[in-house]
Amino acid sequence: MFRKISLILFLAIGLGGFLVLRPYIFGKKEYPSIQDRLPDAHFLGHTKLLNLAKEVSGMLYYYKVPYREFLSEEFILAQAKTYGLQVQSTSYLFANEDASWGIIIELTDSSKVSAGIQKLKHSFELKDTLIASKKVYVFEDIQGYLHYDADYIMFYQGNNPTKYIQRVAQATVNQVSPNWRAFLNDRKYLSRNLSIYSSWKKLNDATIHQALAYPEIDSTHVYLYSCLKSKDTLPVSLKTVGENFTTGNFTTKLVNIHFDQSRLKENPNHPFYKYLIEQGKKIGFPTHDFIQAWEGDLSFSQGGLFSGKEKYIESELDDDFNITEVVKVRDVKVPGYALLYSTNSKGAAFFEKLIKKGVLTEQEGNFHFLLSPPLKLKKRSNQQLFYSSHIPPKMVKDSSSHINWTHKGTEYRFDIDSIKTFEFYGKLSFPMNKLLESKNLIQ
Repeated sequence: MFRKISLILFLAIGLGGFLVLRPYIFGKKEYPSIQDRLPDAHFLGHTKLLNLAKEVSGMLYYYKVPYREFLSEEFILAQAKTYGLQVQSTSYLFANEDASWGIIIELTDSSKVSAGIQKLKHSFELKDTLIASKKVYVFEDIQGYLHYDADYIMFYQGNNPTKYIQRVAQATVNQVSPNWRAFLNDRKYLSRNLSIYSSWKKLNDATIHQALAYPEIDSTHVYLYSCLKSKDTLPVSLKTVGENFTTGNFTTKLVNIHFDQSRLKENPNHPFYKYLIEQGKKIGFPTHDFIQAWEGDLSFSQGGLFSGKEKYIESELDDDFNITEVVKVRDVKVPGYALLYSTNSKGAAFFEKLIKKGVLTEQEGNFHFLLSPPLKLKKRSNQQLFYSSHIPPKMVKDSSSHINWTHKGTEYRFDIDSIKTFEFYGKLSFPMNKLLESKNLIQ
């Protein structure tokens, strides 16, 4: 009887042990997902390549971009199927402030990749090497590195390949980094064809906890929508009324901002207030005095040339051959420059502080902001206006807050759309006609 009971107990324990250990004995080995492999960087991104190609196609055809058929949705899908790339799911991007960057794409069939690499060897000089004990193909001319495994392929361009290849190749299950997890949990931006995320330290220094952006593309322009998130409440909001400088034919820089910054003025311990103070110290600007005197309106314009007069001293010989110095006047071209800011009752004290600090200097009745051209000054009870033209610049009633600048023939415009308690929304827009010219595409 005892032996039967012992046998039953032994079988029961054995069965229980088998049920507990079965997943570990017969279960499938877990492999890291592509999200587990994603490396941290200053900027993170994800894209749906086919959808993005479809969105961009209208612009490429509008501007008749050479070889645009090689960027079409159909061509990309055909090439992806040939070489085993899964471009119908999300691909992931990462980049850093030093211009290094990378992309990771899922694979459907890794056995097809070698054929693609052989094709690349017809156009690039590739050499094989080992990095982090993994086979890597090196594009020496462009400092690029290509590595693939059973379920992914990655390309990296930069001077630190070991760090990124090791992170991707040696990832473990459930190793998604906190930055990538925060990004991937934001469903609003995850649905876009391309979106970018950053929690870069330099943004944190400016009190920005997270930055997110995504583009929308039509046949002529790119519109990059952005959202900046702060852990602290934002101490400014947008005004509903204001006056702006207008854009001229030769304007290269234009700033029109209208803030209600009364909460900032009352809170000098706010991180954003302290950040502005630190930035002002770099050029000796009295930022504290400015914030306390400023009423939130700021307009700046630069560009074009105006005719002006300039006094100079010339040495001449008189009839007795004595050298004398003669003051003369000549015509000069003065760069277009205008600056206006609104002030309260502390505006006069702030003006004197600028003079004392040497940020503003006076010469022969004109003023210079650091290295600016000579400026005329027009003071009002609530404004200080500096300008280099013969007459004050034209202004129009417009409450929009925006920044415009021109670079290599392309005009960029950033609009401040709204400011909420913890979030700042803006939009960068620019035409693509100059950027898509053949000479610019190959530079």
